[in-house]
Amino acid sequence: MDAGELDAFLHSPVAMLGASVGPGLVPEAFRVWGARMEEPRRLRVLIPSDGGATLENLRTHNRIAVTVTDITTFTSVQVKGRVVGGIDPLGPAEIELMLEYDQRFAAALVQVGFPPNWERCLRPGALLSVALEVEELFDQSPGARAGHAMPATSA
Repeated sequence: MDAGELDAFLHSPVAMLGASVGPGLVPEAFRVWGARMEEPRRLRVLIPSDGGATLENLRTHNRIAVTVTDITTFTSVQVKGRVVGGIDPLGPAEIELMLEYDQRFAAALVQVGFPPNWERCLRPGALLSVALEVEELFDQSPGARAGHAMPATSA
């Protein structure tokens, strides 16, 4: 999967979950509320500011995984990598990304049978922005290929 394909997938009707790792390699999951490719191997990810130990985990261990699932087909990709740079407040481009994700996700939820505005129950209260340097990609779609590495040479 190249960067363009991954970016197109990120802008389809997807749900996004992230995970950080803390002391003792204990994972912590959190909801991601938007992501986009910034460079061929760099992903901008919007994470909750109130995510338990996530912020400290990212500062200390800087490892992050993001699983992206098209909720209409269950096609899924997991991206693993390292946070590069800081944990930043949202700027205008990230606010636009968040609003676009919110609209796509809300429409997809309705498409699969949830009531309108259901995304409000899932939306994090406040968000921050991190850059993820893509190191690995995995096919996480249900089926025989689930868990298999995907070429990440240009993603």
